[in-house]
Parts: sequence; C-alpha cells; structure tokens
Amino acid sequence: MKYMNKQLAGEIAFNMLKSTRDKIEAKQKELSDFNEKIVLNLIPKEILSAISKLPDGWVEKSNNFYFNSPYGNVGVSVCTTNRLPRKHNEYGIKINKVDFEKVKSLTDEINAMKNKSKQLKEQIVSSLLKLRTLERIKKDFPEAYKHFPKDAMSSNNIIAIPIENILKSINEFPE
Repeated sequence: MKYMNKQLAGEIAFNMLKSTRDKIEAKQKELSDFNEKIVLNLIPKEILSAISKLPDGWVEKSNNFYFNSPYGNVGVSVCTTNRLPRKHNEYGIKINKVDFEKVKSLTDEINAMKNKSKQLKEQIVSSLLKLRTLERIKKDFPEAYKHFPKDAMSSNNIIAIPIENILKSINEFPE
C-alpha cells in the first residue's frame, strides 16, 4: 500500500483553492486599476500624448510606483494600457490621504487573503497526508476526492486527510 505524497497533496490543494485564487486576482486587479487611475490623473495629458509617440524601447506598460503621503508610504505596481516612460528606479508619487488609505487597505487585504490561502493549502496538504487510503478520502473528505487527479487514481497511490475546519475556512474566505 502506498501513501499520499506531498506533491500530489499539494496539487489537490491547489485545485481545491481555485476560487480563493480567483478572489485574490480580482482584488489585485481592483488595486491595479485604482493605482492606474491615480497615476494617470497625476501625469499631464500632454506628457502622456508625447510618451505615446516614443519608440517601444523607451516605454513600458508596467511600472512600480512608490506612493507617499504624510500618513505613510506604500509601494505598488501598475499595469496599464497606456505607455509610461521607462525608468531605472521606482517613481515617487505624492497622493492624498483618502487615496493612500484605499491603496493601503487594498494592499493589506490582498496580503491577508494570500496568507489565509497559504494556511488553507497547508491544512489541506496536512489533512491529505494523514488519511491512509483513497477510500477514506472519498468517505471523509469528498471535496478533496473530487480534485484527485484521474491518472493518480489508476495507480496505487493512497492518501491521508484530516479535514475539520478546512471547508468552513474555504467558504468563509473574504470576498
């Protein structure tokens, strides 16, 4: 009888957490869109127009910005459809308190979601490594069984899973 290995458990956990990754990506897009709005509102339209005419080697569509205010500082990345001047260092941009607090809040929320997702993955992997057989997984953790790779089922791999609060944590993952 073979036991569940960490790689297979990690693959199952990764598949189970797709919805949490989607929520994190949506929050990251919200932050990037907000950052883009801030940056583009601070660059005069004439400069953006002139930049759009520069050769590709002089511009890029993604830059790191360093937002600072009397309330604190935060580094952000902006991906935009607009062309921005190529840089060697991060741009420093002063922003107002309301914008700073929103950027900081979204950044903190994304970091918290990533940490929670990492913890959930570790719990799922640990659970999978504790259950001994495919039958136990099917019986005790059917949600994980649904994500079990079909090619692994045909082999004699056997898995271990302790479950308790994992499903609850996945369902309570913040929007």
